[in-house]
Amino acid sequence: MQHLRTEEMLNLMAYRQYRKGRSRFLLVYGILLYGMPMFCFMNAVEWYSDPFHFKGIWLISWLILSLGFWCVVGYVFGRLRWRSVERRALRSSV
Repeated sequence: MQHLRTEEMLNLMAYRQYRKGRSRFLLVYGILLYGMPMFCFMNAVEWYSDPFHFKGIWLISWLILSLGFWCVVGYVFGRLRWRSVERRALRSSV
């Protein structure tokens, strides 16, 4: 009985996310909630673990490249999650 209730809640959440659209889902769940925290965490780890620190233009270019990389990774992560949300939402609405 509990499993059925959990399944219904997951279907309802997926349908709500599906109605908001793919681009908003990718921006929020992919880039903002996955890419940005990973960017901050990985750069913090890099900053504290490496004795050599970039300065000036090297630091700025490293941060821009790192930010671009993690935004792309977040987008890919969001696309993978979107596919599962889309499948669940379409399956539950039929």
